[in-house]
Amino acid sequence: MGYGVSAIMVLIISYPLTAPAEEDPSVAAIRIARKSAAQKQRRLIYNDDGAMGAPYDTPEEFYKPRLNQVTDTHVDAVFYATGGSGTLMGAHRSEVGENYRDAIPADVADPTARQLRANALALSELGTDSLALTVDFCHRHGIEAFFSLRMNDIHDSFAAWELPKWKRTNPQFLLGREEQFSKYPHDPRKFWTALNWEHPEVRDIVFGILEDVCERYNVDGLELDWFRSPLAFPPTLRMQPVEADHLAIMTSFMRRTRTMTDRIGARRGRPILIAARLPASVERCVAVGFDLPTWMEEDLLDIVVISGGYAASAMAPTIRDMVAVARPFDIPVDPCISARNLLKEAPSAEQFEYWRGAAMNAWHAGAAGMYVFNFNPPKRDVRLSEIGNPDAMKGKDKIYALDYIIADTCEGDLRPGLVVPDRLPIRIDRDASIAAKLPVGEEIVANAPAGFFAQPRLRLRISPLAAGDKVAVKLNGRPPDNAQHFEARNEKPAPTRIEYTPDPATIVAGDNHVQITVSARRERVAAMELDHLELVTHYRRTQRQSGDETDVRE
Repeated sequence: MGYGVSAIMVLIISYPLTAPAEEDPSVAAIRIARKSAAQKQRRLIYNDDGAMGAPYDTPEEFYKPRLNQVTDTHVDAVFYATGGSGTLMGAHRSEVGENYRDAIPADVADPTARQLRANALALSELGTDSLALTVDFCHRHGIEAFFSLRMNDIHDSFAAWELPKWKRTNPQFLLGREEQFSKYPHDPRKFWTALNWEHPEVRDIVFGILEDVCERYNVDGLELDWFRSPLAFPPTLRMQPVEADHLAIMTSFMRRTRTMTDRIGARRGRPILIAARLPASVERCVAVGFDLPTWMEEDLLDIVVISGGYAASAMAPTIRDMVAVARPFDIPVDPCISARNLLKEAPSAEQFEYWRGAAMNAWHAGAAGMYVFNFNPPKRDVRLSEIGNPDAMKGKDKIYALDYIIADTCEGDLRPGLVVPDRLPIRIDRDASIAAKLPVGEEIVANAPAGFFAQPRLRLRISPLAAGDKVAVKLNGRPPDNAQHFEARNEKPAPTRIEYTPDPATIVAGDNHVQITVSARRERVAAMELDHLELVTHYRRTQRQSGDETDVRE
């Protein structure tokens, strides 16, 4: 199902600009306050999944592993999940869901499970829990605190201790059976413990967990993390789009949740925002059951977080599209970067440069802020003080890259939500040209610090090349380095790296078009592919001595 410009215009026209006359005045007032709060600047949203194996038995010890290091950084909001454990179990003292303290057996063999249970018990004896401590810590440091709930977590498919009692006693409400885990590699059906949202019992218990948090904890908002995992209905397991009834079920749940948060917000005199982490396109959202245009039209969410952070370097085009969809409703869009999937094969010395490149691309594409996932450094990390502000990254070394990702072999539970167009690898046929779009989130020449100049390098890898194979490259219509072609020298076919030094003036802010042609002299040529493409942007200091210009790397 697609939504074009005409559909979006219909949504804009039908958007309710005024509250219904019969509405409770206090709820109407909280809606206005909520709209204002949603526009607050959140330079960086820090997702903390709560699954800490580190021991703690005091608040001070709890703060050390993941919270102390976010103060005095760009982090303006912490989205705290008290544990993934099958959605229904976590570290906070829920009156609806299950708590690690009681749900994990004392004789559990898994060391992480033992530690989580001990941690929950220790805080319980102090009359508190990890969610209450996180909210208090954040508010004392001027940071928002959201309760993040993984709406269909599947870690309990392969970690038996994480399987909640509710799921064990109600297998009829799950999407699969245990034998599917070994039967379906790289397949959504593998994750058999996913909740089947067709059942009202599922919706009721998840709603109850959210309502209980809003009633008893001073949170600033809820994050409904639909990307963990986007497996709500049976058709999704077969990579098929859901039906209209499924969309209606989810929209009804969102309405119910919005009514609840506004009601409790009105009672306490402070709004409760709703953020949702979703696939990075309207089409993919709708395909898995999330009717995003309707949710926006009906004012059912305040913040949209997009993607699971996979293939984050080159997500600028999808960010631009989602920002355009959300703009008429004044809903901020925050793209996600996952630390575990940001070019994880790159040398550690270059990791910071990839992060800057990904973040700069997101800001240039219209992001309201950044969101980090699975990035919980044990000590202070400069990235938390850089990526939340594009000005803080100007003049610093970066790498702009195309991500390598094969959707069919990606984590099966996430495959239905992936939006990764125009990524690597790209097949190259003999004596044919391919085109790639490489996003660059800044004017690299204009952003050079005073006394420095930009020195970009275009790096690519083609697999395989052998002696006699020639490669011709154009960057935005011009050969980089004034080179007409590259000729391979190795006798045996092998992956071959090629590097150029293009004129900085040829690189534009936005999409840069790379054209590659391979001429192979061999009679029989194995299939070739482009599996690496990036623009390394470094800045060098200009020095002048006796009229000669030299450069020195800083």
